[in-house]
Amino acid sequence: MTDEIKWYVAQAAFMTEEIKNRVEELEFQTFVPTLVTKHDGEPRRRTTSRLLTFNYVFIRGERRKIEENIRHITRLHLLYHRPGVAPGKSYGNFERKPMVVSDREMEMFIRVVSLYKNGAPMEDIKDAKLKKGDEVRIIGGPFAGVEGVLVTTKGKKGGKVVVSLSNLVAVSTLDVEPENLQVIRFASDNKHLYRMMDTFLPWAEGVWRKRLDGEVITDDERDKMERFVNSYSNTEADTNNTAAKLQTLLFMAYVVLGLHEYASKAYSRLNTEVLPLLKSERFRTLVIRHLEDYQQMGTR
Repeated sequence: MTDEIKWYVAQAAFMTEEIKNRVEELEFQTFVPTLVTKHDGEPRRRTTSRLLTFNYVFIRGERRKIEENIRHITRLHLLYHRPGVAPGKSYGNFERKPMVVSDREMEMFIRVVSLYKNGAPMEDIKDAKLKKGDEVRIIGGPFAGVEGVLVTTKGKKGGKVVVSLSNLVAVSTLDVEPENLQVIRFASDNKHLYRMMDTFLPWAEGVWRKRLDGEVITDDERDKMERFVNSYSNTEADTNNTAAKLQTLLFMAYVVLGLHEYASKAYSRLNTEVLPLLKSERFRTLVIRHLEDYQQMGTR
């Protein structure tokens, strides 16, 4: 019986060039990142005798075969853990389980680290401010497709995105422009979504009315609607009322932009999924009014 092929995490007590080279010579897919760590507020490369932050290497294959092959590499071993117990702690009589990283996580981690020619900035996961940021997906630029947490802001909600790896380490991207960020989920203590929608709704209502009256939509209005769709079309809302307002705004944007297929799907979603869950009469009125406007638009 063979093990499932996965990414396993190995650690050296003291990383050297020799260990790095021997890992990369293994007949497995491996990743041995060269990294930069933070020291006194400034990035500092480790010396060759300490190549890796926390001395992790990543090997993809069957666990037993990996263990057999790295047995002869001095001071290198797979990391094992029991859920809820940190590596290195006593496990008592509990069965140890190897630490693994999903293919998706590893793909994003490799992409981010590999884009740094001189080593990527890394930090211990416990020091990363992941709980304070919004979960985002990068949709443009060299980091496109990477998902992580927005921890520093630049301009209108652009900034650095931190990618975490199985509660081990975190690596941050270079600055990402706001138009290249798509919000997946807002931080639990972040009121940005509510403030954004309250600010955006009156303006969107004005553009919506122009569309209903057959007036020309300006390029600036179209660009702003497109940015809204790009940023929030996949955002998860935490309450039914928030979902109703967000889906209504997206529906309005699809109609204004002439994205008929998306508008039709949003219309159906509002009718069948959003309205039945709404208890707030104010939000029900908001949704129904825009659905009726859309119906009337179709009869003209």
